[in-house]
Amino acid sequence: MADSTAPSSLLCGLINAANRYLTAEPFRFQVVATGSVLRPRQVWGLLGQGEEGGQRLHLLSALQRFLAADPNGKVTCDQESPGPGALFLLRQYPDGKVSLQCELSQRYLGGAEDNVTCFAQTVGEGEKWSLHLAQHPNVHLLNPGKQRYVRCDQQTGHLRCDRDLPWGPDALITLHFDLKEKKYGLQTGAGSLLAADGTLQAEPSPHTLYSLELRGSLLALRYADGRYLTGREGTVKAFKTDKPGRDELFALEPSMAQVSLRTCAGGRFISCRPGKQGRVGNPCPRASFTPLPGILCRACECKDLGLWRDPCWNRSRSWPSKGGCQNTRPCPLTLSFCRVPRTLW
Repeated sequence: MADSTAPSSLLCGLINAANRYLTAEPFRFQVVATGSVLRPRQVWGLLGQGEEGGQRLHLLSALQRFLAADPNGKVTCDQESPGPGALFLLRQYPDGKVSLQCELSQRYLGGAEDNVTCFAQTVGEGEKWSLHLAQHPNVHLLNPGKQRYVRCDQQTGHLRCDRDLPWGPDALITLHFDLKEKKYGLQTGAGSLLAADGTLQAEPSPHTLYSLELRGSLLALRYADGRYLTGREGTVKAFKTDKPGRDELFALEPSMAQVSLRTCAGGRFISCRPGKQGRVGNPCPRASFTPLPGILCRACECKDLGLWRDPCWNRSRSWPSKGGCQNTRPCPLTLSFCRVPRTLW
């Protein structure tokens, strides 16, 4: 189970008031705020330290150097290991923005263009940063308090937190980032967005935007009026609470590619049945199979295909197609990549 007090590691970009990303330049390891889009130089790893998790952290650039500030306010990014000035306190504000205070000098990181310093004694708009997650937007949402995943219930038009395993298109959640508001929305596989009252809306609106709050390695989604998204009542919606608890914290997990297999002749779908083992077709000669989830296996004459893992049964196996597929509804499968010599094509 994920723990909000555990040291965190989160990749994100930092956007200042001028809509520019904090950037680590390879030339002399300079730190500027000139990036207009999120690229590798604008990605920072937030490495949580100590018992407060993500509140005390180091910032690691894509060049594998740590951001640091000296007592005079000079900002550098050339340390291969974190020194005394590389520890920052992350402070979060109701508008969703954060500030970074150097623990050594008690000054705040801020600035614009090529004038990034850590000298301000108080927090102004120039010392506030917005978080932009640097990961693929297709994710699974896990609530560690309930040990359940969020899924979309198409019949009721709500998001529910009751899935044991994130399997199928209804468990796919897309993080929709609004660059203008610097907030996030939760989008289902059908394209609907979650509103604060728990309903699904077809178009983005202020009711579907939430601010990110870090709690160690977990995230909380805060609505504009101070309520947090929670899964405590089964249906995911905003709930009034002073601070996010276990039911309001979520972990982001990457979503593997999932497909359905359908026969060309009968038009039936391959399904997974417990208690059966085997393969689809005969093994490809001189071919080795490496289980890489989510990648389609291309085999000789489209006859040989290795199926490796189905999370529905939580075990590694493959199923034969002989005997016929009786299912007329699709069942998603995770496939393996087939390494076949070029001479076989």
